[in-house]
Amino acid sequence: MKKILLSVEGQTEEEFVLGVLRPHFEPECYLQPVVLKTSRSPHGQAHKGGVSTYSRIREDVRRLCHDTSAVVVSTMYDFYGLPKDFPGLQRIQPQWSSLQKVEFLESEFKQDIGDARFIPYLSLHEFEALLFSDREQLVSFLKQQGVRKGEVDTLKAVASPPEDIDSERPPSKRIQSVFAGYQKVLHGILIAQRIGIETMLQQCPHFRQWVDSLQRRCLD
Repeated sequence: MKKILLSVEGQTEEEFVLGVLRPHFEPECYLQPVVLKTSRSPHGQAHKGGVSTYSRIREDVRRLCHDTSAVVVSTMYDFYGLPKDFPGLQRIQPQWSSLQKVEFLESEFKQDIGDARFIPYLSLHEFEALLFSDREQLVSFLKQQGVRKGEVDTLKAVASPPEDIDSERPPSKRIQSVFAGYQKVLHGILIAQRIGIETMLQQCPHFRQWVDSLQRRCLD
């Protein structure tokens, strides 16, 4: 079984890879998520989760690239909230679409890491966009948590495709606006499991392109 290493932003992405994404790749490939190390204590203990600076990202990704047994090294970070020193971020043009911006940043990221096995992925605009792949399932889950129908119906009314829900009011903020108790790791993963990977692949082209590219490497 071939191994793919994924540097992920936090525990939510880690659980998503383990519970939703990894089964989609089995038995040909084994996906191993590694939570980003954001800092170290004076005693050398690593603190995990969240994107702090690009230097931390680069350090983690290059460390994973040292594992020559991995056929691919990839990432799962949110486009929303990238550190200001991320390669190419200051050269983004305002007239570009969100997809154009992300593809440009992924290209700059890949060039900076400089490893042929590296396939970067930035979520448009964040993990929660995937939860809008099936708004009926999203709304049904929130109703079960006690959210009133009139409030959750505002989520169904969002006209944009999941990956086009922009950073001015990102998907997580929309969910939190109707469900103040939303916990990304707990509720986000439960909703994702209800929706399933196939629906996400159908509704999120950039996500699908990434998954397809990983699968092609598995089959090489």
